[in-house]
Amino acid sequence: MMAAEDKGLPVRELCNLDDPEEMFLWALLGLDDVNGAQVMVSFDHLRTISKRIFEVGGRLVADPVIKYRPPIAAPLTPFDGHGSWVSVDEPDPERDPLSETLAQMKPHVLKAVVDRTREEHPEWWD
Repeated sequence: MMAAEDKGLPVRELCNLDDPEEMFLWALLGLDDVNGAQVMVSFDHLRTISKRIFEVGGRLVADPVIKYRPPIAAPLTPFDGHGSWVSVDEPDPERDPLSETLAQMKPHVLKAVVDRTREEHPEWWD
């Protein structure tokens, strides 16, 4: 079976909540005191923490009251500390695929794309 983090950010919807290693994995994203910083531990270690919480009696006994919201216009990498926790009742904003794609491009690559487009399609820039 594919690990949750192999499908993208291991948000609750991608985790197998019956697997002790994934039961709490999603809850370890974007912790308040490190939000915005890179994740400094591997997902293997976070899986170990999730399993330990399970082994000491932790179980999902109630529906969450908060949800993790990945960043809208920032690179979506597993080791990215961006994103936020919000009320489950707060509607998610519309996603903008173009902004998400541009945000993931390195500046020199984006500049090369613009330069090439200007060169090959000057009529688009009038």
